[in-house]
Amino acid sequence: MPLTHEERLGSRHHKRNTQTGQIESIRIFTVRGTQNGRLAADFVRAAEGPWYPGYAWPMRWCEGEEAASHNQVRVVATYEVIPNAPTDDHGIPEHSFRFDTGAQSEHLTFALRQWDNNYGTPSVNNLIGRNLEGADVFRPGFVYEEQHLWDSISAAYLSTLYGMTATVNRIAWKIWARGSLLFLGATGEQQPNGQVNVLYRFMYRPPTPLYNQAYGLYGYAYGWDYVWNAYYETVVAGVRIRRHGANKLAQVYQETDFANLGIGA
Repeated sequence: MPLTHEERLGSRHHKRNTQTGQIESIRIFTVRGTQNGRLAADFVRAAEGPWYPGYAWPMRWCEGEEAASHNQVRVVATYEVIPNAPTDDHGIPEHSFRFDTGAQSEHLTFALRQWDNNYGTPSVNNLIGRNLEGADVFRPGFVYEEQHLWDSISAAYLSTLYGMTATVNRIAWKIWARGSLLFLGATGEQQPNGQVNVLYRFMYRPPTPLYNQAYGLYGYAYGWDYVWNAYYETVVAGVRIRRHGANKLAQVYQETDFANLGIGA
């Protein structure tokens, strides 16, 4: 059975080495196809390379835990974070995550596939008179949340959270591709011991497929780009018909580096 590996959802986080005081970044993987911890760790080290994705943080340790069953191993990769890493100065937070995959309503003016009854040619709009009506449909929705417990929160960090709300990730962040995650903001609550519990909320949208009447699927837009459609009129069998001409892309959200949230990269 060939070895395969997959990074666990929500695994990326910073922690402080209690012996050296060095900030370290952690990634956790599941390796399938073996119960040998050393073999699994060597496989992850070779597959992932010596650096943290997107940052010049070297991998210092890669350790696999021996599995008793299920033919899989949990592997923890530890990276040394460079001194100017985007972390908060108020302690490295404990963390957890949760998600919701409920469907969301959206109004569309184009279809993935559609034909005109009279002419058997593809069409991508719902034209009534000269009005483009479209349709309300349900699309998969993915809300992702991370909860972190901080020692304290500064006014500067609150300003950072405010400025990053309603922005999308400019570069890949954790396991999420560029432009696929919208930061919905954060909610914080101070605990009796003075620590602050902060809930970070995100909404995920995968790349949007782009279709053309002549060529079919020809590319993708970033998840939170706005896609609109240009149309042209043509005459078929003496009947004037409005056809899809081109997809237009518009950036409607500002992009930021989510590493500045200080909850991993």
